[in-house]
Amino acid sequence: MNENAAQSQSFFSSFGHWVLLALVVATPLLVLPFFANFMITTKILVVSLGAIILFTVFIWDLLKKRSLEVPKSPLILPLTLFGISTLCSTLFTTRYPVENLLGMGGVFLSFVVIALLGSILLKRDRTELFIQSATMAGSIIAVITLLQSVGFGPTRALNTIFGLDLPHTSLFNVTGSPFIAVQLLGALLVAQVTSFVITKKLSTFQLINLPFLVVGLVMNLLLVLPGKEAAPLVLPFGVSWSIATDVMKAPRSALIGVGPENFSSAFSLFRPQWTNTATWWNTQFGQGADVPLSLLTTGGLFSFLTWMWLAITIVNVARDQIKKEPALVGLLLSTLVLNLVFPSNPILLLIQAVAIAYFVANTSQGRNKFHILRPAAAMENETSTARTSLVIALLPLVVAGIVGLTMAYGIGRAYAASYTFFRSTYALQQNDAARVYDLQREASELNPYVSLYRSNYALTNFAIASALANKTDATEQEKQQIAQLIQQSLREAKAATLLRPEDSQGWRVLGQIYRNLIGTAEGADQWAVSSYVNAIQTNPTDPSLRVELGGLFYSAQQYDQAISLFQQAIQLKPDYANGYYNLANALKMAKQYEAAKTVYQQTLALIPADSEEYVQTNLELEALQSEMAALTSNGGDEDGTSAAPDSTSSLLNQNLNQPESEVLNPQEQATLEGETLNTQPLPSPSPAASASPTPSSTPAP
Repeated sequence: MNENAAQSQSFFSSFGHWVLLALVVATPLLVLPFFANFMITTKILVVSLGAIILFTVFIWDLLKKRSLEVPKSPLILPLTLFGISTLCSTLFTTRYPVENLLGMGGVFLSFVVIALLGSILLKRDRTELFIQSATMAGSIIAVITLLQSVGFGPTRALNTIFGLDLPHTSLFNVTGSPFIAVQLLGALLVAQVTSFVITKKLSTFQLINLPFLVVGLVMNLLLVLPGKEAAPLVLPFGVSWSIATDVMKAPRSALIGVGPENFSSAFSLFRPQWTNTATWWNTQFGQGADVPLSLLTTGGLFSFLTWMWLAITIVNVARDQIKKEPALVGLLLSTLVLNLVFPSNPILLLIQAVAIAYFVANTSQGRNKFHILRPAAAMENETSTARTSLVIALLPLVVAGIVGLTMAYGIGRAYAASYTFFRSTYALQQNDAARVYDLQREASELNPYVSLYRSNYALTNFAIASALANKTDATEQEKQQIAQLIQQSLREAKAATLLRPEDSQGWRVLGQIYRNLIGTAEGADQWAVSSYVNAIQTNPTDPSLRVELGGLFYSAQQYDQAISLFQQAIQLKPDYANGYYNLANALKMAKQYEAAKTVYQQTLALIPADSEEYVQTNLELEALQSEMAALTSNGGDEDGTSAAPDSTSSLLNQNLNQPESEVLNPQEQATLEGETLNTQPLPSPSPAASASPTPSSTPAP
């Protein structure tokens, strides 16, 4: 190897090394309050940008040397296959994979890129600096936790600069939550303890940082104990396993899963009915109990098996290397154990990916060299002048720049949309309807493939249209705006269901809009019913959906159908006070007074006696009893004469039972015939600033 090649190799190796160290420090510590759920979104952004930078450096290095040197390590193959499996589940489980790429799909892909390309770029053993950087980040987290506990943490600066309302307590943690901090600090502490046990030595660095790690771990651990305010809510193992086994019943989802960002949809579709008796029955979970079960659901057997292969290989290799790399092995194995116990998070995955990169680079048995673009003989015979010619010198930079800029542009546009949508929430708090409208439209234009933006934009359009329609002195121009806003509201809500047909929340929003149009738009009642049926099919165990649909029939005075749906809601959740209350009202309207009386009494048994709801329900019960007494005194039938539900017209004839798991494949869903995704919102005049949107619900991200 000549001097120029050696210098080039040293440069790329050093650059990759410093990128990895920057990621190790920035990912857990950096907070950018520019996004909804900005704590986790910041971490995903940093990890994704780090992967893009490493990829760009790798391409530059590859084209500069015209050869690829892959470490001889048993970890390379399972790591590569896991990356391929993640890519398949990210791209091929939905027609529009943008949300997968911006969520855990992007995180796992970044994990593979960082681990694989990092190990290729690293040429020198710099593990100690990596361990020290990660440990220092942990110590800083511990200090921040301590400062937060006395009210002098970074939240004061964040609140002052950005106008936020973050708590000045230990509940705020730069990692995203005390639960994540416990995992990170615990893994770092295991690394240092493993090093001490193997080497029987404590360096000055360890003596300084170990107390910080211990104090930080204890403080955060006390916050996440059961019953504490920051106690994590993790999906039980049994529920995760039940969901995964149901996903396995369909060949397609068994192979590549439902998609990295679709665990919540699989949870809605397949969660057991008994979960409605839990305190968290109306919580939407985005991950399973641990990493393997999450991967089995979202990535299928392909991702699950390749990840397990990677984990087992790491353990086998680590056993032989623990004496040579005690701290690195301790850190790597502790992160694997955490993966087997808890759901994944971007910080721990980043630390694990960097640890794998250093581990592979340090333990590989040489490197396999593959020549690129030209044969080896040509490389050896080239003159120094030819190798350093202007074209050859610029080509790697141009190609790497194009690749890097293209990827950065896409991710930049996506996060610009996220920031724009975040700003719209502040405009909503200030009742600035025109600003909300403009910002949500801009977010949808920047990234038209996120269902959350489209659903919220639909609700905003409809809320403004409603405000204008309620004006007694509306002008002709405002009347035209109403029609445009309603049309755009429907278009955006439909677009959300096309983007994620497996998401019940999108169907709920569409149903709510159509429900509010009943009486003013032809066929709105049928479209509302159809939308709610789709919502129930994608979330068959949610009792609130049946209550909403029952309310639609109640408003249409079709009390028999309403009664059937309210009864279904109660069967799904026997302690659902709202279901009993609605059933009692429907029974009363159907003149089934004795049954209504009993259900009112059951409702009261489920409501706190000191609540306003209890007082109101009790008044309605007393009114019903007075009406029954009057009927009895007049010789009437207090139980009413309502006929049984008409099975011919009843909604029960529609398929409201749990569908097959193929419903997770949007390609196989007959959603809105003839509709295609419109990626550009309809042009419509900016609404009057006086209109204040009041959406009835906000889709979950």
